[in-house]
Amino acid sequence: MRALRHRLRRDGDDAGTTLPELLVVTSLFVLIGGLVATTTVFAQRQTGITATRQRNTDGARVALEAMSKTLRTAIQPSQLQYGCLTCTGSISGSSAVTAASTTSVTFYGNIDNSGAGPTIVTFATTLDPATNTGTLVQTLQKPDAGSAPNYTYCTPGPTCPVTTRTLVRGVVWPVSPAMFTFYDVNGAAVPFATNGTVGASALADIDAVDITVKVDTPTGYTNAPTTVTNRVQMPNSDTSVRPSATASP
Repeated sequence: MRALRHRLRRDGDDAGTTLPELLVVTSLFVLIGGLVATTTVFAQRQTGITATRQRNTDGARVALEAMSKTLRTAIQPSQLQYGCLTCTGSISGSSAVTAASTTSVTFYGNIDNSGAGPTIVTFATTLDPATNTGTLVQTLQKPDAGSAPNYTYCTPGPTCPVTTRTLVRGVVWPVSPAMFTFYDVNGAAVPFATNGTVGASALADIDAVDITVKVDTPTGYTNAPTTVTNRVQMPNSDTSVRPSATASP
């Protein structure tokens, strides 16, 4: 009897873990680890998507505001030559806008003018092959020193510097809808030629412009492009061309 009790006591003290118990614990660890990893990846992805969306929005808005502010300064050079009976050259009879297309616009702007004359301003979007997206760049060129009041401009190059600034990268390419759409004083759209440019004879008709900036920075995250739009009235662009005041949009 004593031997039996001793055997039972010895068997009861036998410590250890069975194989089924190990399998259950391992399965729980795998399940919990998978849930944690999935949650972390999802959170990182959502953070990336949110950051990309915010970057697109900020970039598009900054570019839109910069262009809108500068386009309002568009002016005919003759307006800065008022009373000059000896002014000659093509600039004296030029319209405010000198070139326009669906992706670019060039005009004379009355920017930081302390008697130096109008600045040639260009907003243009070009393809960046590395990302297959567009880059919107602003270019400013001041008149040649001492050329007032006839205002001449050198050909950009090593001896003729111009100021450039990148407004936004990641513009959806091809640009659709048009980044720039132009309107006359009556609110009618100024037509584009088949190559997407406004004809020389119609440049003087431009009185307002719709700007549409569509940005989708390539980051590896699937995200809808950010689109911002604005209509800009150019109150000085046709002052010397038409006897009537510029109509409101």
